[in-house]
Amino acid sequence: MKIVFNYPLAEGFAGYRPFILDTGNSALAYINKRFANDLELVVANTREVAAGIGVARVKIADARGLVIEALGRRMRNCTASVVDLSAVEAYDGGLVDGILGGSFFRDSVLEINYLN
Repeated sequence: MKIVFNYPLAEGFAGYRPFILDTGNSALAYINKRFANDLELVVANTREVAAGIGVARVKIADARGLVIEALGRRMRNCTASVVDLSAVEAYDGGLVDGILGGSFFRDSVLEINYLN
């Protein structure tokens, strides 16, 4: 794993990809709509949900049957939520291909050595 612009970059089939690690989020994973389009993922169950604590609503969809591999873990037949993360990218000024949530790290210990 590499850290670039404060993002852990998880190595996968497409090389290193910028994913935010969010152990406080109960979801397995979110995939940026831009990245899902690049991968030509098939999405289903598109719906609008509340975004955070505000009144804004965002469109979200499901991508099923995925293999998610990062940080030495491999999970098969996963469902990830596909959502537009362009606001996150604009805020931080870099590409974000997705978010790995707390469910991905269940039964694991995640240790980040900030000195290296």
